[in-house]
Amino acid sequence: MAKKPQEPTPEPTSGEFFSFLRKIFLVGVGSMALAQDEAINFLDKLVERGEIAETDARKLVDEMKERRHTYSSQVEEKIEQRLEKLVARLNLPRRDEVQELADRINRLTEKVAEMQKDRTAGEALQKPPEI
Repeated sequence: MAKKPQEPTPEPTSGEFFSFLRKIFLVGVGSMALAQDEAINFLDKLVERGEIAETDARKLVDEMKERRHTYSSQVEEKIEQRLEKLVARLNLPRRDEVQELADRINRLTEKVAEMQKDRTAGEALQKPPEI
C-alpha cells in the first residue's frame, strides 16, 4: 500500500506563539503558588507540633509572598522585554500600527464608495434618454 505524501505542517502564527508563551508563564506562576501553599501547610504542621513559633511562621509566609510577588514582577518584565525584542527582530507590526492601517483602509474604502456613487450619478445625467 502506497503511503500518502505528508502534508507540511502549517507555521504557527504570532498569536499562537504568544498564547503559548503566556501559557508557559501561567504554568510558572501556578507552580510558584502551589509551592507556596505546600510551604504554608508545612509551616502550619510545624506550628501545630510546637517546633516553630506562630509569629516566626507568619514572618516566613509573609516573606515568601513578598519574594513571589517580586520574582513574578521581575519575570514578567523580562518576558515583556524579550518579546519586544523578538517582535522587533521579526519585523512584526505592533497592534497600534495594525489598527492605524485598518482605519486608513476604512477611510479609503469610504472614499472609493463615494467616488463610485458620484461617478454613477454623473453617468446617469450624461446618458441620453432612450426613445
